[in-house]
Amino acid sequence: MPRLLQISSSVWQSRPHSMKLSLIQNSNRFDAATHEAGTPRYFPSLTGLRAIAAFMVYFHHYGIPVSLTLGSAAVVGIVREMHTGVSVFYVLSGFLIYYRYAKRASVSWSFYRDYLVNRLARIYPMYFLVVALGSIYALTQGKTAGIVLRDFILQVTFIRGFSDLYKFIGVAQGWSLTVEEVFYFVFPVAMLASRRLGMLTALFGTYLIGGALLSVGTAINFQGFFVGIRFVALYTFFGRAAEFFVGMFVAKAFMSGKIRPPLQRVPALTICGCLGMLGSLYGLSCLVGPGYSLGVFSPGGMVINNLIVPVCVGVFISGLLVERSWIRAFLASRLMELLGKSSYVFYLIHLGVFYELTSRLISQNYWVLFTLINVYAVLMYLFIEHPANNWIKRVCASQASRSDREARLCVLNGVEAVQKQDSRTESQAIGSC
Repeated sequence: MPRLLQISSSVWQSRPHSMKLSLIQNSNRFDAATHEAGTPRYFPSLTGLRAIAAFMVYFHHYGIPVSLTLGSAAVVGIVREMHTGVSVFYVLSGFLIYYRYAKRASVSWSFYRDYLVNRLARIYPMYFLVVALGSIYALTQGKTAGIVLRDFILQVTFIRGFSDLYKFIGVAQGWSLTVEEVFYFVFPVAMLASRRLGMLTALFGTYLIGGALLSVGTAINFQGFFVGIRFVALYTFFGRAAEFFVGMFVAKAFMSGKIRPPLQRVPALTICGCLGMLGSLYGLSCLVGPGYSLGVFSPGGMVINNLIVPVCVGVFISGLLVERSWIRAFLASRLMELLGKSSYVFYLIHLGVFYELTSRLISQNYWVLFTLINVYAVLMYLFIEHPANNWIKRVCASQASRSDREARLCVLNGVEAVQKQDSRTESQAIGSC
């Protein structure tokens, strides 16, 4: 029997950590939306907020009709700074990732496997499709095959987002997905560091890493990778980490019960968040000047964009979580919820081949284009993105279950073989007597 335990233990130790977890604990596969009973798993108003964030980026790129500006230069300036919709996305990502994964996150293969499958299944299929279509379109517009292939590889690998030279190639807005993907990969480490050292310390450490990458990139000066303070501050995770950490902080506070419904009926958090965001947009617009086509490019603008805007968004999200207001009711409406679910597709296609072909072949009317891009986004979400997401999760879950079954059989077969060997040895010993 001691030999049996020794050999079976060696067989067990040779198994990967994820397989051992399954065999010991018989735990269920991680579900991103699973929480204790009574804890909300889905926030319709936050889904609607995603649509607003995507529309802000659209207005930043295309402006708004003159009739809506009321002849005010201030309104025009505020609209031009609505790139802050990206900040809204990042704070939301920090909140939702922490809220869904914090209680089970760990730096282990078993967690990373399920976690990254869920994240990549959400982001990658539609991004790959849009990049592929954009590359084909680029070939029809006279770009050489070599350049198109280079740009395609840089895009689908997300490498483009680390270079100031290549960040806007192809699907230009795709630079922001590199920031998002880096957050996905470092989240377990960032969360564990936040638990042990505090979020501010973890955030400061992230900035130190960004500073080190900036120093190395500037010294090497290769193809724009991590070159320039403006690039690192505005276009990389290491400059924009505060946006994600603010979202994580709000999630942590909400989960611990520190964000509570107000005693009064006035939605103070919602109002303060809205006013803060509007004030930040106005402040950015006031910083436009010589050398700064947008206020965010100025040193003060970087501070507003990377630190003040996220805090205001965090306050606003806190209000949506616990306060009743017509804003929350509007964002949680079925229309806004649908537009929010399709907002990722909208964000991917609002610049590039879909917009260009629509404006060339159908209409150049502002509202017609805006409506059609939304229609495309909803249809692509319903018939491509959502089904592809579910299919990838099913396939990966099936493969993971098969691996666990094989591991279990391997251990059982090893134990059985040892038992037979020990039985044979015992019989031989008896016979010799």
